[in-house]
Amino acid sequence: MELDRLKWIKNVRPIGASIKDWAYDENGVRTAGGYTEYDESFFRLMFWEKPAAYLPKIGDLAFLKQHNKLTHLIEFVKDIDDITTNLIGKNAVDREVKIIWWVRSREEMRQLPAAQEILGYEPGVWPGTYPRPYYECGDFERVWGEDDRGFKAEVARNLNELR
Repeated sequence: MELDRLKWIKNVRPIGASIKDWAYDENGVRTAGGYTEYDESFFRLMFWEKPAAYLPKIGDLAFLKQHNKLTHLIEFVKDIDDITTNLIGKNAVDREVKIIWWVRSREEMRQLPAAQEILGYEPGVWPGTYPRPYYECGDFERVWGEDDRGFKAEVARNLNELR
């Protein structure tokens, strides 16, 4: 798995559901964003705040994080001109992404290891759903320093073990 373009971690939460629920399981991908291709690898990722949708650039990779677990690795496949208003709220927008890696069911999501076990550092918790550069999250700098290549190689190994 190639992670050279990994840039972001984005908190996600389900729309109108219990805080204990999961966003973007196989049913959630269909209803919250809908598949935009028949091969089920594309969907529209929602952003609660419009400025957040402008941060990732085309080709950037991001982890989606919920309940302190990394449930998806996605790629931003279209540029910011693809951002469209989402019917959920007046500031909510969505953007097309491609699924690179994920677990489909809620049960599989519950069984995932904590984000720290995949990343090799504690990414921490932050309010909201703005994407954050992974190297600005938690104790990345203390654990990995400037070893970006080693970090990405370790994460790729850990993800491959989960397949």
